[in-house]
Amino acid sequence: MRYKLKILILMLFFLSANTSVCAGGCEIAVRQNSKFTVAVGFSQNAEIEGINMTTEFDTELLGSPEATLTGGILEENYSFMTNDDIEGEIRIAAYAADPVSGSGDVVFLSFDVAGKCSDGTTLSFKTLNLPSEGGFHVGDEFCKELEISVIYDSNRDNRLGMEDAIYALQCASGMFQCEEDAGIREALCALQAVSGKSDF
Repeated sequence: MRYKLKILILMLFFLSANTSVCAGGCEIAVRQNSKFTVAVGFSQNAEIEGINMTTEFDTELLGSPEATLTGGILEENYSFMTNDDIEGEIRIAAYAADPVSGSGDVVFLSFDVAGKCSDGTTLSFKTLNLPSEGGFHVGDEFCKELEISVIYDSNRDNRLGMEDAIYALQCASGMFQCEEDAGIREALCALQAVSGKSDF
């Protein structure tokens, strides 16, 4: 009974903690009508008793939030819970009765991309409680904010190019029967990126 009470107290602590975070962002491009995943972690070795975070997102551009420990350093020994009852937020907590030490990715967040080409949004933390300084893991950086640009990427190379503009124009003209939503907007979006008028 005492063990269960201790676990309950830990869970309540992690869910109620309100840790302020500093500004500092990374940028990624995501394809419209796709799902993308970003890791949250830290680089400095530390004992990991538990983690707690609340991530805020724009529900008009990002939907169906999911979180998992699978693939991270907490996958084996940690209990895990999420809550997305509040619109535009996903709350995450993980804890262990027998903590381990380490560094790396702890949680993976996935979202459906509902926005269209040239839309943009910011993924940020309302609270972030990690055993060491960290955040969204992009490349070699850990960032407190993630700037997201939605692109039309017909060949899935994670960038906008002339080939994407041409394909979108061919779809809009009826030359191709295109399964994806491709048209004049996507063609203009790609052309702006190629010309340097939009920075993706």
